[in-house]
Amino acid sequence: MKKKSWILAATAVGFGLSLNASGVGKGPPAPPPKGGTTPFTTPEPLRTIELSPVSTQIFMLPNGSPADFSADLQAIWMTVVTSSLVFSPTRPEAVSDPCNRHLELRAGVSTFQMDLAQFGGSFGYIPGGQLGPITQLKGSAMTKIGAIAMDFSLWQCTDSVCSAVAASTANQNIAGVNLSVNIDFGLVTTGASLIYNTSLGNVIRMMMQSGMNQLLTSTRLNGLPWSAHVKEYDPLLGTLVIDAGAQAGLGPNQQFEIYAPTDSTPTGECHVFQRVATVHTSSVGIVSSIALLDSLMDPRGIHVGDVVLVHEVGSQ
Repeated sequence: MKKKSWILAATAVGFGLSLNASGVGKGPPAPPPKGGTTPFTTPEPLRTIELSPVSTQIFMLPNGSPADFSADLQAIWMTVVTSSLVFSPTRPEAVSDPCNRHLELRAGVSTFQMDLAQFGGSFGYIPGGQLGPITQLKGSAMTKIGAIAMDFSLWQCTDSVCSAVAASTANQNIAGVNLSVNIDFGLVTTGASLIYNTSLGNVIRMMMQSGMNQLLTSTRLNGLPWSAHVKEYDPLLGTLVIDAGAQAGLGPNQQFEIYAPTDSTPTGECHVFQRVATVHTSSVGIVSSIALLDSLMDPRGIHVGDVVLVHEVGSQ
């Protein structure tokens, strides 16, 4: 049988109209908005994401040394992603889980061409292969960035099956970047020293920041996977505690949806979840938040362990 998706965003059959809390004995709902406008906002929580290794090619430096700077670019990429305050890099799951939904962020250097005008040649690589070789240069030389191109993409995955959500590109044509640099190839003998002992590291960092900023303009970000759980619930007061707070990017007066697993999921199938309520945060701590019930979609009510998801304010 085909695997069901991790979540099915559908209301209960036969409960098309939202029931307020007092109508099912669960306490009063939140007061209606004043002046015809909602006081609630759409949450923008910090989402965990897996960083794929930055893809590069090994190439020969002009002194004949092989250069591989993939690990060094990965360290810069980690810093850029973390400082975005939108994504939190995490380690990939060690065990395959067909029901696991996660995000992946991928980056790659498709072109890395450095020109040595005084020698009439270049080193690095292009999509067609390695440039050069220039193998006997062991002194200083004025080197110009001929072309550096990077590709970035955001993917939503269920286990190993992924689909692209957003993509962007960046190149060396960034305002304020000095495209010429003097490099001593007697000292610069590895990919790491090429990145950290020249201005190339800053150029790459700016390109990564540009690519990240482009990804963050995608209108699909709010629909990306994020979840928390109900840890406590008081049906008389209509209050609940969820296990996410300021560290996860939550704030007060943000609206969320509560989902409960259905009882009809066959053994071995991924859970299907049913929306049962909408709530909003009234008080946000560091690692947990207090929320108030806005409306119920199912007389089942809210139970400890139910899943908390982002509610797009203005949607039904």
